[in-house]
Amino acid sequence: YLNAGVLLMDLKKLREQEITKRWLSMMNKQHYPAHDQDIIFLTCAGKFKVVDPIYNCSLSTSLNIPNEGVRIMHYAGDKRLNWVYSLPKAELWLEAEERYEKKYGVPDELKPQLINKIIVYGWFGGGPKPSTVLKCIDSWKRVSPTWEIIELNETNCDVHKIKFVSDAYKDKKYAFVADYFRLEAMYDLGCVSLDADVKLIKPLDRFLHHRMFSGQEVDGEVLITATMGCERQHPLVGKMMEFYNHEKYYKGYNVPNTRWISKMFRGLIQKNVKGTLILSDGVYLYPSYYFCSYNHKQRELIPDVRSYAAHLFNGSWK
Repeated sequence: YLNAGVLLMDLKKLREQEITKRWLSMMNKQHYPAHDQDIIFLTCAGKFKVVDPIYNCSLSTSLNIPNEGVRIMHYAGDKRLNWVYSLPKAELWLEAEERYEKKYGVPDELKPQLINKIIVYGWFGGGPKPSTVLKCIDSWKRVSPTWEIIELNETNCDVHKIKFVSDAYKDKKYAFVADYFRLEAMYDLGCVSLDADVKLIKPLDRFLHHRMFSGQEVDGEVLITATMGCERQHPLVGKMMEFYNHEKYYKGYNVPNTRWISKMFRGLIQKNVKGTLILSDGVYLYPSYYFCSYNHKQRELIPDVRSYAAHLFNGSWK
């Protein structure tokens, strides 16, 4: 079977035999799992030779070639395929890809979109929203006018679905109720989940090609759950929901979900690319300035042109 990562072609013969016309015809008639190399293999079987793996080196071609022996490194995949990052100099490849995306203005609509343009947030208890929350929701509408915004509340969530949520609801600790149903919405809808006190600064469209993304509250230590997004039925979100089936709520419960989720995620880290933590199952945790540019002590935003969102830490879970 042919691998199309590196090809040396006799263009004269291709034209003489009109093979390129056959390729286009086949592409228009049928979908192939790997259309380029499938079609080339079907039309050129018996007419090609395979080059040494040092000229097309990836995990799929050879595991035993030392770095110094590699002539062409084949990063066979995109940023969602975590095994790519175990290849030599993968960090340089990632930096170059992002640099050229910016240089040539690759539009988000040309990138694969795994997460839907939906924002969910929780507001339980029926109380009036403070001005801070209203301003945050207004920022979502202003920055992402084409996105759907869904409020999770008693009308569309069964607050007695599981014991932890039911007990928290009876105790009027609505932040813990919202934590669970935001995860459930992410799992069912494949969307972005925001705390009600998150101010959106720039659109989140550039993160929609990930299977799952979030950020770090304290770089290298604590995950931020105020801004999260995932594809439908992401297995890690399923595990996070499962936590609540075994967790016991008690009077005075004040364990933020960042504590146990950070512990869960820490064992899944595979790579640190300039502060971005890459986990198994296609999870990306961006540095704190992406979604958490906030000074806890001074209780004020930290201006950063690189920020996409800011968590204002109203601390209603307390």
